Amino acid sequence: LVVTFLSVHNAPKNGIVISSGSFPPFSGGHTTVLQPPIDYLERACVNSWEKGGWESSLPEPMEVQSKKSSKSKKKSPKVIGGVGMTGSLELGASNAEEGEVTVETSRSKEEGFALVTTAQTFITLDNNGGEGQEDEEEARDCMYESITAIFQERKFSEFIPGNSGSLKFRSFLVASEEDEEGEDYTEGAVMAVKLLGDFGRYGVQPLCISYEDEEGGESISHCVAFHTLTGGHFDGELRFSVEEKKSNAKGGDLGLVVSVTLAIPKGGRAPPSRLAELMVSSLAQSIATSSQMRMKQTLSRRSQSKGFRARASGRASKKRHMRFVQEKLQEEMAAERKRKWKRNNPDAGHYR
Repeated sequence: LVVTFLSVHNAPKNGIVISSGSFPPFSGGHTTVLQPPIDYLERACVNSWEKGGWESSLPEPMEVQSKKSSKSKKKSPKVIGGVGMTGSLELGASNAEEGEVTVETSRSKEEGFALVTTAQTFITLDNNGGEGQEDEEEARDCMYESITAIFQERKFSEFIPGNSGSLKFRSFLVASEEDEEGEDYTEGAVMAVKLLGDFGRYGVQPLCISYEDEEGGESISHCVAFHTLTGGHFDGELRFSVEEKKSNAKGGDLGLVVSVTLAIPKGGRAPPSRLAELMVSSLAQSIATSSQMRMKQTLSRRSQSKGFRARASGRASKKRHMRFVQEKLQEEMAAERKRKWKRNNPDAGHYR
């Protein structure tokens, strides 16, 4: 009875915590029985920061000698691992069509990495429902604004396919204790993933930002990466990126390629391959769905605004025309009354 009462009491607060950290071999990391509230996860990470800061769980960087061909010169060794290690990873051309997600997992292709899983999806910039070049340019601008807002707000898990509670992601800021003005801050994040925790339950993975690159102008390119912290279930770096490029599967059509990459260096703990593929593909599809949803909402609001302005302008023009007609009729009636008055009074206006 006591256990039942405690379960009912703690379930809405923290999802019934099994383990609050990594205690091998008994526990792989922070685990809850039920889906943990996202506010609880944020509070847990902030409390960890206040108790002494965050500690990266990445293994020490290592030097890897690049494979040399017979025609190539001897190359210097490449450093793999550490914060920002995904910055050197190169993604191939996306073969995904719009609405589809391609996933590629490699355990031996990338030197120095135990696991590299990448999910990519393509978002076309063509506005098939528009009429004329102006509508296509407007749709492209709306898509740029939408995808930029999603990356700036870190809305990566709004539309997780299937069971919406299987994966949650939230980013937050914590202020430095030494900064009294509140201008110096660190960005953290946390994920809750079903089947990642102990006994196949919800696993909590704390993260900290590694780097962020953004390029504007005529083409868009945005990349942000987070590395894992101690207390989680795997050791690696999670990178989100979007880039404007041509897709092979679309016959060279210009569009946005959304990519999510999970990289685990050698010596780090790696999640099961199928779970890693599920995580990155769900996040990539969620970002694409969020951007398309926001674009449609923005286009709808702009269309409604244009229609309202057109109706308002039409009503104002009609009112001006009616006022002009009424004033003209009043002037004609006044002139007619004056003529009748003079006709009935020949001496009107003359002194007697």
